[in-house]
Amino acid sequence: MFPIIKLGYRRSISEVKLAILQAIHKSGDSLESLEELVDVTGFN
Repeated sequence: MFPIIKLGYRRSISEVKLAILQAIHKSGDSLESLEELVDVTGFN
């Protein structure tokens, strides 16, 4: 990872988007639908 991205990614990605990306990663990168993503993240 480049140092600029490593130090500044939290400023460029909102907390909600980061939570969604983390949920996708934790699910093994395989979600069947947006409804499943909502279940995993807890966002409505």
